[in-house]
Amino acid sequence: MRVLVSNTHTALGERVARYLATRHDVRSLGLGLGVVRGRIEGDARDRAVAASATEGCQAVIQVATSADIAPTPLDAIDNATRGTYNLLTTGKSLTRFIVLSSLRLFERYPEGNWVTEQWAPRPTTNPNDLVPFLAEATVRESARVLPLTAVGLRLGEVVGDDEIATQQPDSRWLHSDDACAAIERALTFEIPDAAQQHGWWVFHLPGAGASSRFRLAAAGQPPFGFQPTHDVTSGAARIAPSAQL
Repeated sequence: MRVLVSNTHTALGERVARYLATRHDVRSLGLGLGVVRGRIEGDARDRAVAASATEGCQAVIQVATSADIAPTPLDAIDNATRGTYNLLTTGKSLTRFIVLSSLRLFERYPEGNWVTEQWAPRPTTNPNDLVPFLAEATVRESARVLPLTAVGLRLGEVVGDDEIATQQPDSRWLHSDDACAAIERALTFEIPDAAQQHGWWVFHLPGAGASSRFRLAAAGQPPFGFQPTHDVTSGAARIAPSAQL
């Protein structure tokens, strides 16, 4: 499968591209850093760049987890909306579109609530919330009319072994290996009902461990069947009530 990974100049985009490059024909789209063969430097907000990047690709992974993907918050929000729309609508061979979002959209719910994929996001006006929220909305609404399967993956805070070794455990963490395995799953999982193959699917991806801020729900059930294997949250401090307001 030929897969386009966007925003590969970010830490998460680079990790995802490198992981998938061992399994797929990966093309990267970013500003400056090339991490795999088939790199395209540019900005998806330029429709010609988006068309060139998506040409011949069966799947796109749009990295839209935070406002750090662009020089300014306004650029990040524009990338999350116009850039995402361009990638969605220029790919003539696309059958699957995956947007990487964030579980930060649910931080305002009290910690004791069992938040699942059926709950509505509650973003703040912080650009780091608006970017994943608006990227999701763009993909979800486009999937109503486009002939493709759209998947939203709401990730915990993705960390690698270096962060884990040097920082205190955090209940929001998700190991990068688990995140990448879930993204691979999103590319390949089969939807049993052929009538539902075109549309919007969304999954929450918390990290493993006794203190995880969010619990695994629909993502752990068929047809997705995701199970994180890296315990990165045990021993994490509980979230203070004031942080949930």
